[in-house]
Amino acid sequence: MERGWIVEAVVGKACSVSVVMCGTVMLTAVSTLSVTPLLAVAVRATVELLLCVVAGSYNLTHPQKHIANHWKLLLMRSTLGAGAVCLNFTSSTLVPLGKLGVLMLTQPIYTMLTSLAILRVLPSLSEAACCVLAIVGSFLIMQPPFVFGESESLGKGELIGSVILLTAMILFASSITFLRRLGGFGVPWTVVNGCHATMMLVGSVGGMLVQGELPMRVCGSADRESLSVVAVAGFLHHYCLFKAMKHENPTFLAIIMTSQVLLLSISEVVLTGKLPSYNTYQMIGTALSVASVAILLSLRIKQQADNQKIKPPPQIVVQVPEEINPSSES
Repeated sequence: MERGWIVEAVVGKACSVSVVMCGTVMLTAVSTLSVTPLLAVAVRATVELLLCVVAGSYNLTHPQKHIANHWKLLLMRSTLGAGAVCLNFTSSTLVPLGKLGVLMLTQPIYTMLTSLAILRVLPSLSEAACCVLAIVGSFLIMQPPFVFGESESLGKGELIGSVILLTAMILFASSITFLRRLGGFGVPWTVVNGCHATMMLVGSVGGMLVQGELPMRVCGSADRESLSVVAVAGFLHHYCLFKAMKHENPTFLAIIMTSQVLLLSISEVVLTGKLPSYNTYQMIGTALSVASVAILLSLRIKQQADNQKIKPPPQIVVQVPEEINPSSES
């Protein structure tokens, strides 16, 4: 029993770290593409779908039973998740990786907001204050021109990319809510990832057809290498995320995800040879975003510690043997 608990803890923490590493490698590879990022989504979806089919056949998984029983949850998770991936890949080609990581740092805030909208879970006053800090911080980092003026705002592409990224985080946070419910129902990862990959493939190919871009024939060797990295890292990222949500505490996963800011900043330095540049407003916004997430995570840790303290001890029931009635024996 104790050995199983240790194995589960090791698996959960290893998957949480792998989520961060694979996500960083994946976004870094997407940022180097010279073709539409929807092609990266299509390649990732194709590889992920094939691997899910092979793994499902090996494990004798019967997807039709799970799809029939939980098709609504699978449809919502797949649609929201596919939209988040398409928008996230698009934003990574418009926003520098360092700023991308800072904006992605506020993901727990949007997860809490979507829980409020979907599960009707009301935040406390402190959690609401963290939401306000994160939104103000994101606003200062984006610097919309209707407030800061053209001279102080970001470039048009970078501003659009920031808005696309915030939309992707809201969709991703919503999909996580449905992913937790699917894990609770015992739906295999092959079914969850396979449905998600199918929806990504449909959305990305449809998007490229609408844009009139099917650039597979004109991909250079560098783009092919980046697409291969995206395919492998994307599959591992989604697989490890599903396992981490199943075996690990969400608070620990959120804490580990904060390290992606540093990793993406290092990736930007390696690719461009320059340190990320921030003006005064962006530095204040970054500080507010980091502070909001740090306060929120500390509140969650304190809440979990308090819940463990007030947890009642197990009751021990002692069965007392009934007295023997001498008259009944006779």
